[in-house]
Amino acid sequence: MNAKVKGLEIPKRSRNDTWVQRVRPGERLKVVILSEVLWGMHCHWTGARSVECTKAEKACVGCERQLPTRWKGGLHVWDLGRRESYFVEITPRAARRIVEQTENRSTLRGVCIELSRSGTKVNGRLVVQIVDMSIDMKRLPAGQAVSPALQWLWSR
Repeated sequence: MNAKVKGLEIPKRSRNDTWVQRVRPGERLKVVILSEVLWGMHCHWTGARSVECTKAEKACVGCERQLPTRWKGGLHVWDLGRRESYFVEITPRAARRIVEQTENRSTLRGVCIELSRSGTKVNGRLVVQIVDMSIDMKRLPAGQAVSPALQWLWSR
């Protein structure tokens, strides 16, 4: 048993599990985009975490409470260093940069990017760099929908 865990052990992640990875200050993630497109959505900031804005489908608790609304983007990616897939949250500024720098492509799938944070704070600016790299598209895993991963994250 791990000394830092009481009760049940943390379950091992299966190879099929996918999660949302946040870019931390000082961290550089070199990833290949598996998604065909960037998934954009609105969410609300509670002061501690993001929650889904459900205004489009039903009454939204965040809108009723007049919580600030933020746009977030999501991509399914393959981490070249860790050799695993996960979802990343993309800010509007980073999303614009990705779209502008890939305007000659019909899809984002296969684009290699490096993600990092400026400064030392967890909410520092998300910096994205397009990396010129040759990727064998046939060897990439299939992309997964971003929405279910965010639903899971927001339900916690």
